This record gives sequence, structure tokens and C-alpha cells, in this order.
Amino acid sequence: MAIQASLERKKGIASDDATATDDYLRELRSSDCSWDPVLHYKPCGIGDDSLPLKMDDFFLVLMTKAQRDLLLRFGNSLIAIDATHQLTMHGFLLTTILVVDQDTNSGLPVCFCLSSGVSESFIRPMFDVIKSRLPESFAPTTMISDDDNVCWNVARSVFPTLKNHILCIWHIDKNWRRQCREKIRDQGVRLRVYKELCVLRRIRSVPEFEQALCAFMSSLRDEDAAADFRTYFEKYYIPRKEMWAICYRHCELPGTTAHPEAFHRVLKYVYLHGKRCRRVLLLLRALKRLVKDLVFQYRL
Repeated sequence: MAIQASLERKKGIASDDATATDDYLRELRSSDCSWDPVLHYKPCGIGDDSLPLKMDDFFLVLMTKAQRDLLLRFGNSLIAIDATHQLTMHGFLLTTILVVDQDTNSGLPVCFCLSSGVSESFIRPMFDVIKSRLPESFAPTTMISDDDNVCWNVARSVFPTLKNHILCIWHIDKNWRRQCREKIRDQGVRLRVYKELCVLRRIRSVPEFEQALCAFMSSLRDEDAAADFRTYFEKYYIPRKEMWAICYRHCELPGTTAHPEAFHRVLKYVYLHGKRCRRVLLLLRALKRLVKDLVFQYRL
């Protein structure tokens, strides 16, 4: 840390993170007179009458022209969204909008929102400011996200063409693993139930899925050790089977819906080297390198 701080001082970088972030964003804004990549910026301690946020809240939305071009190129049918925690010492959340290049099955980050919260007060202005930079013809129909109705409801109100809400498989799998572990004490029953869930999710025929689902629920009713999990599954997943079962996807989707988590791993381990950033500035620089690599890859 001392070496890094010394290097930053030699480069004329402010010692406090807030000033360094302000300076960096000012430089970023002046780098291209035809496009302002800082869609909105509200630092901590500064009021903003255009946002329903508190004085101490932090809100920053970034989208370069190259990212906008990727969004228009790949996102007119499908977008994905994910919030990544614990990237900075401040505890800020990084919400990323991604599109999918189906030729390579890669999730491409097209917008970043760094904020001190992830409630509707942050999500709505993020989508509003993104929409303000897009043509009216932009009309996504499907969104992949975690199990967050707030995000889905806000996105659908800003982009009314959104009709299909698909749950990210990584979040589904995480929830199923945790609930199996907490609600099924018998290890053998727990492993069998989880394995059957994975098979059930991948069935591509609706009649075959419905038949398998009936058999699965019947087996849960016959297994006393799985009673609590059965109640949970009946309440949270049976009514929303269209959101997680592959057979109900009435839209063109890639072979996986784990793109947000895949992006998360690349950012964390390739660009941040598995470490939390002690300064917001360091995270912003990492995001800039990531976007620069995208520009090179897609020759934008």
C-alpha cells in the first residue's frame, strides 16, 4: 500500500479517494468531446435534486461510446444485470448491464453503475439515464437477473418491451444448494433432491417437464426428511417455473444464463487479481482496462 501511495503521489494523484475519483472522472469526460461516458455522478456529501438519494449516498453510471455500440449491437433482444458486492473498501455495489454475444456465448459489460445501495432509488435512475442515451428503436424483450423483483419491475417500467424474466442459473443453483443444506438434514436425501432439481431444470420438453415435476413433488411428499424443502419449493419455485425451467423459454436464449457470474469472476480475478480495491479510483481504472480490451476484441 505504501509503495502504491508513493507512486500515486508522483503521478499527481490526490491522496484522498474522493478527490482522486473526481479528478479521474473529469479527465474521463474531457477525453472525448463527442461522447460523455459519465452518464451521471453524485459523490458522497453532495446533494442532487434530480435523484431520490440521501446526501451521503454515492451514485455513478458509466457507459463509453464503445459500450453503447455493443449494447445496440447485441442487446436489442436480451440484456442481463448483476450486482457485485465487496469490490471496494467502501462497501459500494457494482451493478453491471451485460449483453450476450451468442457466437462466442460471452457476456459483455455495456454499462457500470457504482453505488452505495441497490434499492429502487438507485436502480430507476440508472435505467433512466441509460435509456436517455439510446435510440427509441432499442427494445429488449428478455432480461436475465438474480431473484430480485425490484430490479425487474423497474427495468420493465423503463423498457416496456421487456416481457420475459429469466433467473440467472448461478443464483438459482446457489439458492437451491443453500436451502437443501438448511432444510434437509439427511445427507443422502439432500444429494438426491439437489440432483433431481438439476435434471428437472434442464428438461426441454414442456410435457416431459410437467410429468417429471409431478413425480418430483410426489417423491418429496413421501420423504419426511424433505418436508421443509417441499414447502419452500412449492411456495417460491412452482409458481415461477417459467422463470427457471428451460422448457418454458419462449425466446431465443444462449445455452447458459450464467453470464453475470462469469463476468464477475473475470473482473474479480483477472482485472482485480482477487483483491478488494482500497480506493474507488483503482476499481474505475480496472473497469477502464476491461472496456479497452473489449474495444480491441471487437475492433470498435
